[in-house]
Amino acid sequence: MKRLLKIFVLAMTLVVTASCSAQYRAQRHMRRAIELCPELAQIRTHSIDTLLVVPGYQDIARVPMENVFQYDTLYLDTDHGTISLSFDQTDSTITVGYTADPAEIHYHDTISYTEVIVPPDQDGNAFWKKILTWILGVGAGMALTLWLLRYATKK
Repeated sequence: MKRLLKIFVLAMTLVVTASCSAQYRAQRHMRRAIELCPELAQIRTHSIDTLLVVPGYQDIARVPMENVFQYDTLYLDTDHGTISLSFDQTDSTITVGYTADPAEIHYHDTISYTEVIVPPDQDGNAFWKKILTWILGVGAGMALTLWLLRYATKK
């Protein structure tokens, strides 16, 4: 009988310690609280409005040309950048370059989420009530454990 009681106490301890996680219990309590008092949960939205600036790119091409004036450069502005033309008579080439303006990307989105609002505790003695409840719980648990151990060692 002693061995059976000890095994039972050990099994119950293992079952209690291996039960569901604290996070799952907290979620279950929150769901239950919202079921009982739906005005605690409020749907909130958060707006995201971001402006991203993407750097432009450059590209150059050299094309051989003949009979061109040396050190002449021509700049042409376009809607999306600048084109530059440079003539070099020493090696008979024309250099064409393009510099793009930075591009702007506008990102806008809205995130919806549920926020639980817990009203403040109106009772000023809540702290002492919690301490007293904790002390009573620990005392009851120790008394039960001692009673079970005494009963197990008696027989």
